[in-house]
Amino acid sequence: MKSFLSRHKFALALALVALLSLNGFRQAQRTAADFDALFEPPAGTTRQIALVSIHPDDYQQLFNGTSPLDAQQFGRLIARILEGKPAVLGVDIDTSHPGFAGLRARFADTGRTAMVWAQNATPARPGDEVLVAQGVLGGPASTAPGTAGAALLIADGEDGVVRRYARLVRIASGTVRSFPWAVVDAQDAAKKLHLRESDAPLQIRFARAERLDLPAAVVLAPGFEWSSRIENRIVLLGGRYDRADIQNTPLGTMDGIDVLANAVETELGGGGYEQPALALVLTVALVELIALLLLFDHVSFWKALAIAVGGTMVFAWLLAALGWLPAWSQAALILLVVLLNQLGLEIFRKQRLAIKASAETLKDRLSGKKSP
Repeated sequence: MKSFLSRHKFALALALVALLSLNGFRQAQRTAADFDALFEPPAGTTRQIALVSIHPDDYQQLFNGTSPLDAQQFGRLIARILEGKPAVLGVDIDTSHPGFAGLRARFADTGRTAMVWAQNATPARPGDEVLVAQGVLGGPASTAPGTAGAALLIADGEDGVVRRYARLVRIASGTVRSFPWAVVDAQDAAKKLHLRESDAPLQIRFARAERLDLPAAVVLAPGFEWSSRIENRIVLLGGRYDRADIQNTPLGTMDGIDVLANAVETELGGGGYEQPALALVLTVALVELIALLLLFDHVSFWKALAIAVGGTMVFAWLLAALGWLPAWSQAALILLVVLLNQLGLEIFRKQRLAIKASAETLKDRLSGKKSP
C-alpha cells in the first residue's frame, strides 16, 4: 500500500486538486449537462407537447404590437385552442393586468381541459433575492379559474445559461408551484410517475424536439380545424415577440416557451436530476481513480488502456442511467489524470534508464583511462 501511494502520489494529488476546486466542480456540472443536451436524440412527433406561438407578425397583426395584449383577441385565441380539446392548456403569457379580469368568467368552465396560467415572480426590489408573485387574469392567482404556476427558470450565475428549474418556487409569502410542475400535475402525471414536490433545482433534459408548433394567426384563421391534432395533449400558449424572454440554453438561444416545454417534457420523462453532493462526487471519483491505477500497475499499457477506455464508458453510462449527471465529464477527467500519471511515470522511467546508462558509460570510460 505504501509503495502504491508513493508511486501514484502525482495522480492522487492532481485528482484531489481538480475535484476539490469548487469552480472546477461547477464547470464539470455545466459541461456534463451541455454534453448530454448536445447528444440527446431528437424527440419524435409522438411527444405529448404541442405549442401555439404568438410570433412577431402575429403580435403586430393581431394585437397591434402592444402589451399587455388585447384581452378580447387573446380570449378568442384561447377559446379556439379549447375547441381542439387538449388535456391541459398552459398559458405562458403575463395576464396580471386588470384588463384581463373579464376572462375569469369566460373561462370559469373549460370542460375537460385543465387550465394553467403562468404567474410571474419578480424581485420585490432591483437586486433583491426575495421574489413576489404577480396575479393572473387581473386578480389574485388563488381565485383564478384553473391553477397558476410560477414561470421561473434558473439561470446559472456564472455564464447566464438556463439549465435548471424547480417544482416549488419560494416567494415572500411562502412557496408556489412552478409552471412546469403545475402543468404536469394538472395532467395527473405527477402521481403516476411518483414525483415529489421540492424546491431543489432540477436539471432540464434539453432535446431537439419535433413539436407541433402553430402560429396564433393560423389558429385564428377562418375555417381552421384542429382535426384531433391536440386532443388529449398538453398545449402551451406563449409568445415569441419579446426579446427579453429569449433564454441562453445548452442548445443555444430559445424563447421562454421552448424552455418551459423542455422542462415539462423533462417532468413527463421522470423528472430532472438533482446535483449530487460534493462528498459523494469525491468518493465515486476516488474509487474510479484507484481502480484505474491498479489496472495500469498489473496489466501492460496498451491492454490496460483498452480496458480503461471501455470500462470508463460502461461505468459512466451506468452512473448516468442512475441519474448521476456529471458521470461522463467526471469519468473522462479521472481517466485523463490516470493517463497523465502513466505518461509521467514512463518519462521518469526512461530518464532514469538514460541517466543510469550515461553513468555506466562514464564509468567505463574512466576505467579505460586508468588501465595501463
